[in-house]
Amino acid sequence: MQIEKSLNYGVYRIDGDIVRVNYAIILGVVLIAGMVPLASAQTDEQGAIGGDVGYYAVHCNVDGAKVSFDNDLKGEIKDGELVVSVYTTGTPYTTVCIEADGYETYTASIDQYPAKGQTVEIDATLTPVTTKAPLSPLSALGALGVLGAVLVLHRKN
Repeated sequence: MQIEKSLNYGVYRIDGDIVRVNYAIILGVVLIAGMVPLASAQTDEQGAIGGDVGYYAVHCNVDGAKVSFDNDLKGEIKDGELVVSVYTTGTPYTTVCIEADGYETYTASIDQYPAKGQTVEIDATLTPVTTKAPLSPLSALGALGVLGAVLVLHRKN
């Protein structure tokens, strides 16, 4: 069988016969085929694709703090906790990072991995950032005045 594509859009020559292709029918077949689920994409009893599920329960003293595992944002702390589900057969996370404005970032290595249905607890306490107030010009002048007075008194003695 010999197939030649003509310069005309949608026209082919198959064994010498001219055949016009109806792209709407082809598109419809592709769309319908795309809606048919593959057997490998079926969900298991837990309703999740990928295997058994375990959990990390992240406890933190700052509501709204953002929680990331290996730079993958998982959510925010609410009412002191965030529960993150993970596949037990997936690549294990190695680092947890918790961040909130006005607090030091908490980073820790993950060395425990949940089994099927198990929850691993992660406790984090965020510490407020302490900032030193810059010296005002008046404070600097006052300090220089006191230093000058001490030097003058010391010199007189």
